[in-house]
Amino acid sequence: MSYTVEVTREGGVWIADVLDLPGAHTNARNLEVLERHIQEVIGLVLDRPDFEVFDVNLVFKGVDEDFARAVELGKRREELDAEHEQLVARTAQSAITLVGKGYSMRDIGPALRMTHGRVGQIVRKAT
Repeated sequence: MSYTVEVTREGGVWIADVLDLPGAHTNARNLEVLERHIQEVIGLVLDRPDFEVFDVNLVFKGVDEDFARAVELGKRREELDAEHEQLVARTAQSAITLVGKGYSMRDIGPALRMTHGRVGQIVRKAT
């Protein structure tokens, strides 16, 4: 389950309200610590182990426009990182499949837009 967390800033303090869990509130002086506190408060309210990590969606309210743009850039970077991981996995699978069908690494490389040496590395790593 994903938890929506409304984040606001008052003075020098970030305040978080977990909208899906009444009574789950926390605060911190910086976002890095706030994110840890959010995990802790969700775990406490749900009575879950300390090591469990919860999926949270931070929604920033009333922040300055430049900060809001930075948040959107961060989300896009996260999406691109996930897409990149999927692309790497699909590329490796394709290389392995083509080697298994008898194609040379010198033919697979250009098809995948990489060097044949890199194809060899991918195939060796996977086997």
